[in-house]
Amino acid sequence: MAKNYLGLCLAGMVITGILLTPAAYAEDMGGLILDLTPEVTAQTTDAALEFQPMYIKVVKIIDKTEVTFWESDITEQEDISIPAPAGKYKLYVQLHGHRTIWELDNEGRGYEISPSSSTVVPTWVNTYCKDVFADAPWRVQSDKIPILVMVKDADGICGDYDLGNVEIYLDVDCDEDDNEADDTLLETETRWYGVTVNGTFYNLYEPGDWYGITYLDPSEHSLSGDVCFHVVIREIGGWLDPDVDAHSHFNVTIANDTLPTLTNWHAGDTHYHSSYTDNAVELGFPVEATVEAGKSIGLDWNSITDHSFDVGDTKTADPNHKWNALKNEVTSYTSESYRLILGEEVSCYGHENPPNPLVPRGVVHFLVFGMENFTAIGGTELNFIPGGHDDPWCDDPTWNLEDVIAVVNSQGGVCYAAHPEGHRGAVAEALDRVPWITEDYDLTGYNGLQVWNMINNDYERDLGLEQWKRLLLNGRKDVFVAGGSDAHGDFSHATTVLGDFDNAFGKVRTCVYTETFGNDEILNALKNGHSIMTDGPLVVFNITNEHGETAIIGDEIAGRDFSLNLQWVSTSEFGNVDHIYVHRGIIGENETELSDLSLTPANLEGNITFNDLQSYIPSDTDSYIRITATTDKGYRVYTNPIFLKKVPANITVADAVIALEMAVRGEYSADADVDDDGYVTSLDALMILQAAAGSIESG
Repeated sequence: MAKNYLGLCLAGMVITGILLTPAAYAEDMGGLILDLTPEVTAQTTDAALEFQPMYIKVVKIIDKTEVTFWESDITEQEDISIPAPAGKYKLYVQLHGHRTIWELDNEGRGYEISPSSSTVVPTWVNTYCKDVFADAPWRVQSDKIPILVMVKDADGICGDYDLGNVEIYLDVDCDEDDNEADDTLLETETRWYGVTVNGTFYNLYEPGDWYGITYLDPSEHSLSGDVCFHVVIREIGGWLDPDVDAHSHFNVTIANDTLPTLTNWHAGDTHYHSSYTDNAVELGFPVEATVEAGKSIGLDWNSITDHSFDVGDTKTADPNHKWNALKNEVTSYTSESYRLILGEEVSCYGHENPPNPLVPRGVVHFLVFGMENFTAIGGTELNFIPGGHDDPWCDDPTWNLEDVIAVVNSQGGVCYAAHPEGHRGAVAEALDRVPWITEDYDLTGYNGLQVWNMINNDYERDLGLEQWKRLLLNGRKDVFVAGGSDAHGDFSHATTVLGDFDNAFGKVRTCVYTETFGNDEILNALKNGHSIMTDGPLVVFNITNEHGETAIIGDEIAGRDFSLNLQWVSTSEFGNVDHIYVHRGIIGENETELSDLSLTPANLEGNITFNDLQSYIPSDTDSYIRITATTDKGYRVYTNPIFLKKVPANITVADAVIALEMAVRGEYSADADVDDDGYVTSLDALMILQAAAGSIESG
């Protein structure tokens, strides 16, 4: 989401008659001149001269029907001439990165092009500072669709915005045409009529920012399945206070089923930006609206991880003022049924480059969770972690990754790498952002890797998974994986990334296992890997040893005769689970995992127990099991591992007695259970030795 206080981009659009066609058609032709090179005046600010790319569509109105005549992405600031036949026209303008589509239609009259005539479209210099838009969750499983209506930056040089009615249309053919005449009006929200949003208006942290939430009941309009909406936000400022109506388009899946769920598993989003992320190129959505969207989607929790360069305050002398406001909102909107985790996305220098240890490599991003009680960070007066290197408007210091990890551990938080294989390409390079390198992954003290960042980002996800598998095979039992959307608001679709990626809130989820649902329990699950990541089904497992002890995902278990208990569930929305793969890694011996065991259930739910897991897992080496699965609609799930601890080889009774005598110097004796073959089981012998040494804990 781009905030456009950087520039007033469209200086003017001039419609004039020009002769650019053969003489036979000249008398019927006029033309459009898009005047994108404004004259500099004494009133023009330096910021106003900075051009921002935009998308422009010109439509011709024929018998009340809009026909697209010309459209283009405008990436350079130069005048553009477009031949156009005589008739009535309308223009739509959308700045790159903005949700708002501005409709230029001459106060509803359209612009007439006649032969040899010229018409100047009035220039509204404040228009392009503002964002005015609506959005709703990409799916709902509740009886109401929460629709967010938001005005951003209607202050100062940007001018105010006078709200009229908000009209919600069904876009039957999903053409995203801004002509509401061919759509079906569902409801009109009138309660905000006459609200003027300006620099004195606060209902978000910054002045000139406003939001409201309205609710649409799909059953009242017989709506189901995938539905396209067109929302028109009317502006009533008048000719002395010119603004234009704003249009927003989004799709909502009205689901028949809940998200796939199992007892004690709770779905959430680990990486999300609220309205406290507010900078030159990004903004997020209000905390209240986020909770309403999360509940409707089917989430149980989400973290709030606003940028470190956004949470520092510049409005008061208290550097924690903005952070405290965010903390208060998180506390206010957290409930027993929906949990918010206070966190931060910290910009910090990556691990120093070994060939030149005195030169930082650039910044990586790092997720911190559970910051409600953080205080006096690193001996400063800050209650959040500073980091402003990759924002030119933020002068907060930037710390090294190692120092951030140390602070999080000292404050009792949980921390994951944010999209460790991200930050590739020209944009990242311009901001001095870099991916993680092996030396970053090999640091200790952090808890995990958010390797799955938004939909259709398979390349970066898979690179991160390879690094994670390397760590597992090398014996790291303290690093887990999680998924998140990296949404900046973005309830229904991607607006803050380029390409085919989709960072809609809650599409990539992390499901945590907690027998009691609370903030501390969610943090404990993230810290200890009691979690899976998915964009669709749930697939979970546990492992039981010969003593009846059971390990859940993220745990370690010792034993000889293991059983694997596997359970899966999906819905028709996400498709049948068609493949389940059991991956085993032999720690310290193999460079790759083995995947000898797989299933092809081709159904929505089921469970199975493998009692002969020992034939796949050697008992004399440390190893781990993890699961991946897919559905026939292309959705997938990745679990964290269960670690299997090696046990010593069987020893004879005589050897056990000798060992005991050596251990207790003749002062302790115990009887060991003996197997049918006359051997003491290694686990029993180990327990005896531990008891003899006075160190037995839990068996």
